[in-house]
This record gives sequence, structure tokens and C-alpha cells, in this order.
Amino acid sequence: MKILGQTLQQQGLQYRRAIANLSSMALRANVNAIKDLATPAQVIAMVKANGYGHGIRSVAGRLADHVFALGVASVDEAIALRAHGIQSKIILMEGVLCRDDLPLVSSLALDLVVHDKAHLEWLAVHRDPIHDVWVKVDIGMGRLGFFPEHIRGVFEQLRTFSHVRGTLRLLGHLSHADSPKHPINHTQISVFSNLVKHLQVPASLCNSAAIASFPQCHYDFIRPGISLYGASPIDE
Repeated sequence: MKILGQTLQQQGLQYRRAIANLSSMALRANVNAIKDLATPAQVIAMVKANGYGHGIRSVAGRLADHVFALGVASVDEAIALRAHGIQSKIILMEGVLCRDDLPLVSSLALDLVVHDKAHLEWLAVHRDPIHDVWVKVDIGMGRLGFFPEHIRGVFEQLRTFSHVRGTLRLLGHLSHADSPKHPINHTQISVFSNLVKHLQVPASLCNSAAIASFPQCHYDFIRPGISLYGASPIDE
């Protein structure tokens, strides 16, 4: 912010510093409200992107004892939380960027999201124990994940890895969850639902917007992000 301010001043522009204060009581109240909405699904609190700008250590410290797990985007965020003394379950939501990160996943006891063929190749030659693994399916988001027709084979391959010792779970994301009336939502929900039915594994589909709009899709775990911090996830 200081550098940005200096740059603006050099250009003869004025700026005002904006500060957002997050109430611990409000944060926990939001978590409880989300739990009430989605029971019996368990909560994975998304604290990625530095706790949505509120400070990942501060936010995670206030949430850790009230949720099933914390969701982070990078190994660096996970390292910061472990260094801060947080021993709760941490899920590496975007997986690893390179094979060299896998030893950290093991040593930090992180849950790993697998969403790319390279992840399977790296895991095949990794020997340290890996805890729970979440397989991400791309049902239309077009960002991360295996295509639905490949998911069964991914689970079969993971089950051959003796060092993957935890539970295998399925993870998905609706591309238009923030637009509940969009017709593609029901198509994607159907694809995900069929996978869950055939695989018979614990699953998570709902982000903040989907939690509110599609209660039939809460499954075993929900992943609130922006709604934890008091903002509406719905466009309408």
C-alpha cells in the first residue's frame, strides 16, 4: 500500500487508505449460521488469499476449532499456519505446483487436492506418507480438475499407492453457482451426483453461493469462503 501510495502521489493523484475490521464474534456467528444451514455437512473454511485479505493467521486461528478443515491455496500458506501453531486439518486446495512440494505435504500433514495427470505421476514416485486426498473433477468450471470420464481411473490409480493412507474424496465446483437460475447448474449437478453415486466416496461441491442456492448438493462437506466474511456470494 505504501508503494502504491507513493506511485499515485508521484502522478499527482490522491488516495485514501481503506481498512476492513473483522469481528471475531461476527466471524464465528457466520460459521454457526452456515453450519445451521447445511447440517450435517461439515465445514471447510476457505482462508486462502491471506484469509480473503483479513490475515490468514488471524482468521485461521479464530476458525480452526470450529470447522472440519481449513482450505489454503498454496504450500506457503500452509507453512505459515503450521508455523503459527495451527494443528488442524489443512487442505491444499490447488494441489502442488511441482514434485518438490510433495515432501512438504507429507511433513506438514496436509490434505492434498489432485487435479492433474502430473500429480499422479509425481505421487507414483513419492514414498513418504500422504494423508487424505481429494480428487477434483472439472464439471464445467474449466479451471482445475480431471474430466468426469477419467475420474474412475484416477481413483483406481490412487488406490494402488500404498503411501496414500487416508481417505479418498471427490471435489467439484459449479461454474455459475453465483447465478442460481443459470440452466448449466443443474447439468453440472447431475454429472457430479452421478459420480458420487457410482464412486461411493465422501464429496464436496458447494462454495458459498451453492450452499445457499442448492441445499440438495451439500453432500458431506461444504466450502464457504466469502460468506464467512459477511459478503453475499450471489449476483442477484
